[in-house]
Amino acid sequence: MKKFIRGLFVAAFVFASSFAFGEEWRICLGSFNVREYADDRVKILKDRGIDSVVREIYGDDGKKFYRVIYSESFGDSKSVAEKRDSLADTPILKELEHDTVWFYKVTSSTDDAK
Repeated sequence: MKKFIRGLFVAAFVFASSFAFGEEWRICLGSFNVREYADDRVKILKDRGIDSVVREIYGDDGKKFYRVIYSESFGDSKSVAEKRDSLADTPILKELEHDTVWFYKVTSSTDDAK
């Protein structure tokens, strides 16, 4: 019985560690120099059922810009790429003539918000 409990504990630790140390990927649905434009894009997307948020980002030159980020994050590059492709194919993004939807791996310099 002790071996079973120990094995169960180890399995739970490994499972939890995969979340704690795993990768996180996000999808960017737009990038703007003006906060108001980013907020407008979030509202339009939300009205069409696509949840997103605005993140302030600073470029290497210190310039601030505003990314519209899809609210769901992903644990690997394959699943984020699949979702990016499906989002890029939605009528609203085509209607907005927004043909640049990209994804990135979260690091402290790209996005520290969850």
